[in-house]
Amino acid sequence: MKVGSDKSDRPFIIEVVRLPYPKKGKPPFSSGQDITITWTTYKTMNPVYQVRLLYTLDNGVTWKAFTSQTDLGSDPGSHTVQFPMVRGIKSEFKVKVVLKDGSGNKVGSDTNDGVFTMSP
Repeated sequence: MKVGSDKSDRPFIIEVVRLPYPKKGKPPFSSGQDITITWTTYKTMNPVYQVRLLYTLDNGVTWKAFTSQTDLGSDPGSHTVQFPMVRGIKSEFKVKVVLKDGSGNKVGSDTNDGVFTMSP
C-alpha cells in the first residue's frame, strides 16, 4: 500500500562532503604559506578510505595534488598543507577535497565556494 509520494520541482544535491575553508576572497594568501584546509564529511554509502586535497591556479581547468599532503586515510576533517610557490599574482586559485572508498571510487567531493588570490 502506497501512503504518498512527492517529486522535487528542481534538481537538488545530496551533500556528502562540504569544504568550508578556505573561503573565496578570504585573506589573500601567499605562495609557500601553510594553511589548514577543513571539511565536513556526512554519511556515505561506502566508508571513506582516502582523502585527496587538490588545488587549481586556473579556476578548475587543471587540478594538482598538494606536494605537502600525506595519505589521509582516516578522514580527519582538516589537514595543513603548504601552498605552491607561484610567480606573479594568481587570482583564480581554488581548493578541492575528494573522498574515495577502499576500491578507489570517488564517494564525494567539494570545491571551495569561489576563487581567491595568491601572491608570490
